[in-house]
Amino acid sequence: MNIGFIEDTLLRGGTQIWVVEANKLFLDQGEETTILAPAGSFVAKEC
Repeated sequence: MNIGFIEDTLLRGGTQIWVVEANKLFLDQGEETTILAPAGSFVAKEC
């Protein structure tokens, strides 16, 4: 399965932290993920 996340803000808050944690969970379970986020954003740096 390939899971996609779209995060379009530069913020670092609840939603962005959730995306980072969910991404890690899916990767740890052997799934593939695709992240769309602005360059330099918290999500882009962490994922």
